[in-house]
Amino acid sequence: MLNQLFSDKLAAHGATASRNWNAKNASNERHFSQAAYNKAKKEHDNFPSKKKGSILH
Repeated sequence: MLNQLFSDKLAAHGATASRNWNAKNASNERHFSQAAYNKAKKEHDNFPSKKKGSILH
């Protein structure tokens, strides 16, 4: 019973969080700044698991 209640709450939260994230993401794409792009690119380039010389950059 408790597990069922928990999974229902989790599912409801997941759907809400996903919808909110998608709305926020769409808003961010409309107002995407060059500074934000540069920051994200720098973080991506410094990502430790990135293999140097890989075909898939």
